[in-house]
Amino acid sequence: MVTMTSILTPSFHVYYSKQLNQLSYSIKIDVWQRLTSRKHPLLIEQASSIHPEVEDLLNKAVGNYIKQKERQKMKPITSDCETSLRQENEELCISKQVLEKKIEELLDLQEQYKSREVAITRSLEESGEKVSQLSDSVAFFKSIIPDMRKVNISAKKSINLLESKY
Repeated sequence: MVTMTSILTPSFHVYYSKQLNQLSYSIKIDVWQRLTSRKHPLLIEQASSIHPEVEDLLNKAVGNYIKQKERQKMKPITSDCETSLRQENEELCISKQVLEKKIEELLDLQEQYKSREVAITRSLEESGEKVSQLSDSVAFFKSIIPDMRKVNISAKKSINLLESKY
């Protein structure tokens, strides 16, 4: 005669030890109850022996249990990752704003440099023109110096002649 406690107390075959070691006691009881109290239940002797339905149900229970554990592990990791990503995103946004300001400053400096370069170039061109004019003037005056000496000598002779006459 089968008692109610034997239906509730799992007595799986030793062959299933590997699967059973991965499951909690409550899941083992749940699997046992499903096998022994469903619409077409297994006899306790069948559920306690090596049987394909027992193996299938235990493998499914182990698979579900492992998936559930992985999901529970991933939730904190996911929220930690989200928090970390948000912080990194905020830092990147701040860095982007800083870089944009520095780029604007550099563009302003570049414009200032260009306008100063243009002014210096004009100034150099004007100075070059003045230097060229001065060089031309110096060359002209150097070229007329011998003639001026001759005129000066001639004028002194004329003055001396005039002085000696008077």
